[in-house]
Amino acid sequence: MITKNNIQEAYEKLKYFSFYDKTFVHLKEQIIEFESKDAKKKLSILADNFNIKKEDYFQNLINKIQIHVTPKGIECEDDKYDFVSVLSGNERIKIKSLNYYIKAPIEIHILNILWIGYSLIKLPNINEKHIFANKLDINYAGNLKNGKKTFIPYFENYQSWLNNALTTSESLAKENKNFIIISLDIKRFYYSIRQTIKELSGELESNYEFKNYLTRINVSVNKKWDLLLGINQDESVFSLPIGLLSSGILANYYCKHIDEKIQSTAGIRYYGRYVDDIIIIKEISKKTKYTNSNKIISDHLVDPKILSKIPNNDNYVFTDNHNLEIQPEKLKLFLFSGKSSLKQIELIKNELLKNSSEVNLIPDMEMVYKNLDKIPFEIKANDKRFKLRDIQSIENNKFEVSKLLSQAIYIQKYCDVNLEEKQKLFRNLDKIFKGKYILEYRNLWSKYLVCLVIFERQTELLNFINRTQKLISRIVFDSEIEKPQVIESLKNEFIISLNLALSGNFEFHKKIKRRILRRKSFISSDSIYNIITEKTSDELLTNYRRSYFLDPVYYRMEGIFLFEEYFDQSINLYSYNLSERRNLTFRKGDSWYLYFPRYIKYWEIYNGFYLISLFRNQTENIIYSTLNRISLNLYWKLNFKRFFDPTFLENVLKKQYINTKPEFFGDIMINSFDAKFSEKTKSSLYVAVPSFKVTEDHLKVSLKPDYKIYLQTFVQFSKLLNEISQKKVDFLTFPELSIPHQFLGALVNFSKDFQTTVSAGLEYIIINNTVYNISVTIIPSQNSKFKFANIFFRIKNHYSPEEIKTIEEIELLRPVLKKSIYYLFNWNSVTFTLFNCFELSNISHRSLFKGRIDLIFGILLNKDRFYYDSIAQSTVRDLHCFLLNVNSSKYKGTFLLQPTSSDLMYLAELKGGIDPYFLLETVKVNELRNFQIKYLSGYRDEKPKYKPLPPDFTMDEKRK
Repeated sequence: MITKNNIQEAYEKLKYFSFYDKTFVHLKEQIIEFESKDAKKKLSILADNFNIKKEDYFQNLINKIQIHVTPKGIECEDDKYDFVSVLSGNERIKIKSLNYYIKAPIEIHILNILWIGYSLIKLPNINEKHIFANKLDINYAGNLKNGKKTFIPYFENYQSWLNNALTTSESLAKENKNFIIISLDIKRFYYSIRQTIKELSGELESNYEFKNYLTRINVSVNKKWDLLLGINQDESVFSLPIGLLSSGILANYYCKHIDEKIQSTAGIRYYGRYVDDIIIIKEISKKTKYTNSNKIISDHLVDPKILSKIPNNDNYVFTDNHNLEIQPEKLKLFLFSGKSSLKQIELIKNELLKNSSEVNLIPDMEMVYKNLDKIPFEIKANDKRFKLRDIQSIENNKFEVSKLLSQAIYIQKYCDVNLEEKQKLFRNLDKIFKGKYILEYRNLWSKYLVCLVIFERQTELLNFINRTQKLISRIVFDSEIEKPQVIESLKNEFIISLNLALSGNFEFHKKIKRRILRRKSFISSDSIYNIITEKTSDELLTNYRRSYFLDPVYYRMEGIFLFEEYFDQSINLYSYNLSERRNLTFRKGDSWYLYFPRYIKYWEIYNGFYLISLFRNQTENIIYSTLNRISLNLYWKLNFKRFFDPTFLENVLKKQYINTKPEFFGDIMINSFDAKFSEKTKSSLYVAVPSFKVTEDHLKVSLKPDYKIYLQTFVQFSKLLNEISQKKVDFLTFPELSIPHQFLGALVNFSKDFQTTVSAGLEYIIINNTVYNISVTIIPSQNSKFKFANIFFRIKNHYSPEEIKTIEEIELLRPVLKKSIYYLFNWNSVTFTLFNCFELSNISHRSLFKGRIDLIFGILLNKDRFYYDSIAQSTVRDLHCFLLNVNSSKYKGTFLLQPTSSDLMYLAELKGGIDPYFLLETVKVNELRNFQIKYLSGYRDEKPKYKPLPPDFTMDEKRK
């Protein structure tokens, strides 16, 4: 029996898959339509009809299956020329080959996922170590894990597939072995598979009738596909539809004999298959010499009976399965000779992995800024050091175009791009998306359209629509039969991508619609223009927004979907910021998140509660213990409540921080936190001492309602983070009021990914006429599988007189705090705290940390260098600890101090510079602690490095 909960979970897995998938755009549209017409009722009907085996219901669903036909290979006029051509974009396009995708009712997809979870998961050769695609996300019992995921993310598997091959190659070279790398690709893989029904049914036969019924329905779906394609009239077998999740698993099962044959061949040191791409690494004798590829193929593929030559043909098929043919142009052979090959392997490794590995956490914004008006051309030549005569073609580089689009979107998320920068960018992009590249870059339509809508480029959008419409009308087909299907599929994909982009900005859609209607008489009824004006309504865009398919990476405000304001049509999700609202309202009820297509991140929820607390003036809720408790409860409820019992939440809590009981000293509260999953105490810590400029003029501008963050600010910020990421830094600190709230998400990711504790002052945030000066400490931790970052916000306890004057002059308020709050952190067994500028002047507050800390971070924005120098020197001696003060680079006052004599006290000091930079300095925590322990025991060095301990100094037990 299938329960309604089983159906619900299968649907969530389908939507999760569709959210991350970039190929089956039409599936997103189907899901959006499904949810707009009482999805809950439809899921209930599906469960009821399955359990009573209502045949006509399922036959009706199967009869609705269609083919979605799209271009695969295209041929352009200039491809035939015997000279290098860079055309204007008006050339005719001929379709050389097509892709056929299944378009089935959502109920069919749900039953397909249930089939995977209940039956296909037991098949052999579907999750073995040599398989790197369509691998199921299974638990220790061999079942699908509870939750939204069905497969392990493809990019993880693809990276492993390459990494394992390269690691094996390096090992063989270091062993001074000769070896060969063989790369194969199977021609039209899914279309060539002929799965025997009897064999599969025998593997899946179950004592549970509902499992057998699932098999019968899904086999019928596959047979319907054969009928629609007009292939495979043999009733005993079926082919695999692309777009049905079971096809990837059945393809792996189908290849079991091939996989076994290759792995059992003598000399094979590595075998990995990623769908239809195969890498084989085989050790060969040092005596073996080859002069042509045919001999290599014969010795290592044909003789071991892996491949057989097709009679009267130069191509090869697999010996154990003649249905699967090798693509001759993709059969590549590489011979390597022992240790002398190491350099070549390193070169291959760098080339293969440079586009897929994480080089920088944040794109190099300085380079992006400089290259906004550069078209990413790629010159293909016969020789790397080519002359003009060696050039074969000049083409756009698709990967670089995709990267440029991502970077443009990334820029707009964090800052406001001025008119000149926008014009440079879109002059560039407008030149790229022309002619054949419109079709070749079809999988970039969604990203480009989002980019156009985010930047509100009306003219460029209309031009792109016009070009696409004309190009589609000029497509030439060998067969006129499929022409209407292809044209309709292309228009639908374009409209779906555009609607999804427009769902983030309703007002922009209205502007585009008005411009189109001005020339209504020139628009045909079947054009893309007409669809935008007649069918793309506010109601439809609301359904698109309600689907949550719009990637949250595009939102300027993290976690905005948690609030009722998300459905306010007047809100532009791409530019919405805190200054636009006087209140926020959390979403209520349980229904909205049932169909959420991904896991909601802890940071998104935590940030949401932080903002709500500010809007409600509940400043006491901003402390970590409160925010963390309510955030984790909602995190569990939204993501895992239906799949895991409450002990899950307890385990998550254990992975965070142990919060000791708060200590009260009159109107002062100290919250202590001990990090979990930390490394052992380090003898030395690496501290980044940055030069980062903040000016009073900038702060006054930031207090204005129309304040904007421009690109150059983000360029400086990202450049500094990227440079620091190349070092192993334990602590990084920014000045007071230096980091815009929009940058906070990037800072959290940096801390998590590089396991660096970050302290910073956030720019003023104005909510309900109250000006908040907030500091943040981001503390990372990790276990064997996961990395975490926990965020500790704190409102400034003491505003300086000058600060108060500035706020009052513009008739704004300061928050009223019931008590002064500080944090005491224990991370990697290093204890530290943070003071925000004028707070350092409070002697009684500083003295509460005497003997309890190794390090104080002081974040400053103050031109009175001598005043804060005196406070810092006094603090270091009185508390006998290290102190890092970070001030704006415009002033002095950025330095790292230790409790020694004056001539040795300054470990690092810096000021000035046009661009941000940093010094890396060592803080010897254990050395200082050992000195303190010895001193307290009565031992005295003849030439002590550190100053004597102050009177009444007692050392906290955690530091001993």
